Amino acid sequence: MTIHSSRRGAAILPPLSSLSNPMPSSMAMVKDRPEVIEPQALSKSDYLWIVGTWLLSRGLVIFVLQWIAPGKHWPIDGYWDPIVGWVNDFVPKTGWSLFAHWDGAWYQKIAQFGYDYDHGVDRRATIVFFPAFPLLCWALMKLGLPYAIAGTIISNLACLGAMYVLYHWVKETHGSNIAGWSLVGLGFMPCAVFSVVAYTESLFLLSTLGALYYFHRRCYGWATFWGILMTATRPPGLLIVPALLWISWRQKRPPIAYLGAGAMAISTVLFTLYCGGQFGHPWAWIASHQSWGEGVVSWKLLVERMGYPQMGAWMRMSIILASLGFLWHYWWEFMPELQAYTAISLALLMASNSTEGLMRYLYVLPGLSIAFGVFLARPGLMRWPVLIASTLLLMFLTMQFAWYRWVS
Repeated sequence: MTIHSSRRGAAILPPLSSLSNPMPSSMAMVKDRPEVIEPQALSKSDYLWIVGTWLLSRGLVIFVLQWIAPGKHWPIDGYWDPIVGWVNDFVPKTGWSLFAHWDGAWYQKIAQFGYDYDHGVDRRATIVFFPAFPLLCWALMKLGLPYAIAGTIISNLACLGAMYVLYHWVKETHGSNIAGWSLVGLGFMPCAVFSVVAYTESLFLLSTLGALYYFHRRCYGWATFWGILMTATRPPGLLIVPALLWISWRQKRPPIAYLGAGAMAISTVLFTLYCGGQFGHPWAWIASHQSWGEGVVSWKLLVERMGYPQMGAWMRMSIILASLGFLWHYWWEFMPELQAYTAISLALLMASNSTEGLMRYLYVLPGLSIAFGVFLARPGLMRWPVLIASTLLLMFLTMQFAWYRWVS
């Protein structure tokens, strides 16, 4: 991952091995301290690594999305959905529209026309999508930017912010070496394509990391701010509330910690009130999921599809099991706040008995990037083969996204 300039071979980004700064593991820092924990300052090389990893990961996805995918012909698979832009004989063409496929088209509809809700279950309603991302897109569109550009800018800037917070936090608990490799994991995991296109993954990652990191530092005001943004971005963000309430009780934190954790649900409460006032159904954002047919790809059905065989089913199962394996094996490397949030999230995901979108849900768990980073930071024969395989899968999923093939 070392990048050299063309003059004198000077390194623009230092090798990760040179960033090594051994520190005690997170479990050695579990003891609660009532005072605010001061952050460590980042060096110039730290910032170069953050920006460099961000640029390389963005560049790879954009290259595949805009130049490789339009030049490859894949046979039509019979899927037809004009609402999201996929019609018969669709062929991707280089342009901003490639960043706004699938859910991106639904967020565009919200940003342009607002929410809709059907009291029946025969039509997909946009009320299932939470408001933070389309609202930010709407704000940029008011400046004259098309949705695809606005959504892509927000997604990639949020990813840069997420990388900054992730590096800062992991450096404080594990050292620069693992922090650097964690960014590589975040940027080059298969589902990293969703951190580049006009999707909510980057914004959700940024707000999740912000809430957990500042709660870890006892900065409850900033933790609450990021937690409110988190719960306004995606429904699973609500899981941050019981996770941090548990940590507050477990570590005997002051009342302000409980207040901050509970206040993170404010945005979801306001969205529920909006649904009640606008559509006469406070729980419209929950009820509308019936019309989307979510949860149809159960574990049993996924295994059955692998028997045909279907390459997509095998790929999905491989990515899911690998992600769960990393989380399990490196569990004790996680900070207490991250352990609590990851445990509650995994419990809900497993209880749902659905693999629909599971790859994406696992990708936005910050612990997965840290686990992958710990694996990559430790010398071994499997480091580079696994990283190369992950990057190739990222490129393949980017191709599928461009061609409107179902990815997650």
